[in-house]
Formats: sequence, structure tokens, C-alpha cells
Amino acid sequence: EVQLRTGDKSSALESFTKALNIRKKAFGEDHLLVAMCYHNIGNIYQEERKFQQAFEYHQKSFLIRQKHLPNVHPDLGASLHCLAGIYLCMNYPDQALDYYNKALKIYQKTLPSTHSDLAMLYYNLGLLYNGKNNFQLALTNFQKAAEIFKATLS
Repeated sequence: EVQLRTGDKSSALESFTKALNIRKKAFGEDHLLVAMCYHNIGNIYQEERKFQQAFEYHQKSFLIRQKHLPNVHPDLGASLHCLAGIYLCMNYPDQALDYYNKALKIYQKTLPSTHSDLAMLYYNLGLLYNGKNNFQLALTNFQKAAEIFKATLS
């Protein structure tokens, strides 16, 4: 993760791939620690705008998490949030909206109302609605995001 935070995506990808292989051997293909590696690799591919690869890794992570976690777990929300973002980047706004709404329901049940992940989801919904020229819903979601960010930074 240090490599990723310092911008060295290539080294981060290499490290996460090594961790993935080690965890698969140690725990099997469908362990939650394997899902975490898939999630991290998906994030790197998404940052690199390699959306098909990002989608595949986030989908694998989601399926493992769905198998092992309760239906309203924040990690499931995180997977849905990532998949929604990829759909949006690939110009599938209707699928993105569906996944954002599923993630939102989970976040609202599992995270504090001032959690930064919830703020980012509202911000991303604002971007989606702005792209669909639904400026009222865009503004509403941007305002919700701003309120949370303001509360957490105060």
C-alpha cells in the first residue's frame, strides 16, 4: 500500500499480485484475504484507466465477499461502489446508478453518517446525475457530500 500511496503503481501491482498468489496458496481461492487483494489490484487498474481489468478484479472480490459476508457489510458496499465507478467510466450510467444505489443502502445501514466513503458515494452520484443533465439531483448529492466533508474536516 505504501507503493500505491507514493504513486508507484507498477510496484504496488507487483506486490499485490505476489500477495494474491501467496494468499491463494495459503487460504484457497475464495477467502476474504484473497478478495482484499483482488480489490486492491482492481483499484490500481481503475486508476490506470484499464477499466475491463479493473471490473474483472472488483467482480471477483465482490463475489467472494458476497459469499462470506452478511448482505449489509461495508466491504460489500465498497465493492459495489467500485463497480459502479467502473460502469460510469465505461459510459454505462444506468448500471452505475443501480450499483451506486445498492452501495448507498449498505453504507447507510453500516457506516456513520459522516463517513468519508458515504461522502464519496454522494459525490460520485452527483457526477453521474450531472452527466445525465439531471442538475437538481446532481446538486442534491454534491451538497450531501459537501456536508459530510465539512463535518469531518471541522
